[in-house]
Order: sequence, then C-alpha cells, then structure tokens
Amino acid sequence: MLTNDFTAYAAKAELHSSLISTEEIKKKMNAFLSLVASECSDNGAYLIGHIKCVLESPEGFYAASITSPADAPMVKGDMKASDSFEMIINVLLYGLDKATVRNITKAAIAVVFSDMERKIWDLEEESAPIHFA
Repeated sequence: MLTNDFTAYAAKAELHSSLISTEEIKKKMNAFLSLVASECSDNGAYLIGHIKCVLESPEGFYAASITSPADAPMVKGDMKASDSFEMIINVLLYGLDKATVRNITKAAIAVVFSDMERKIWDLEEESAPIHFA
C-alpha cells in the first residue's frame, strides 16, 4: 500500500579510477548500501522496502540489495578487476521525502567512492525508462 510518506528514488553514477580489484569494488558497494540504509534509518525512515544497486563494468556486474541497516547487503554476480563502472541505484522506503533520500544517496557516493572520479544523475530527470534484463 502506498501512503503519503512513501519515497522512490533512482540515480545513476559513473565511476572511474585506476584498476580496482573485484574484492575492493564489492567492499565499496557493500559499504555504500550499508551507509545509505543507516543514514536513511537515522534520519527517520521507518521501513526500507529495499535499497538496491547494480554495478556494471566491461568486466561483469554485481547486483546488491539491503532492507535493513542491521543486515549485511546481499550480493550476486561476477566481475573482474576494472577501472570504469556504471552504478544504478534504487531506494524505496517510508518516512523520508525524496530530497532527503537524494541528499543521503549522493553524500554516500561521495564518501564511499571518494578515491574515484564520480558523475551522478537523478534518473527521474531522464526521459527514457530504465529496464533491467
């Protein structure tokens, strides 16, 4: 059931750096999801439907999700070391407005991926729908 305090936020980030190992990028993705979940909860989200991201590179992909700041993200996929990534982020929750979720998400990207070149877009502003295979 959708209520007046339901928020859906989607973003895309391009990340570039020197070559990063698969373990390091997986660690960063987990840290990012955990940080977004904890910050959303700390700022008043009372129910996280999901926070998901898909991280793709020419060398493969990881898909991860989290539904509680108390849990570790679930990760699947396979990727080899790479220096360029595209990340799609989806946050569905109750209790926060979209501006707050946007600010939390963008700040978490800046913190976790601080050693990488970053470009971030809100997907709601793009005209084409996003499809996942």
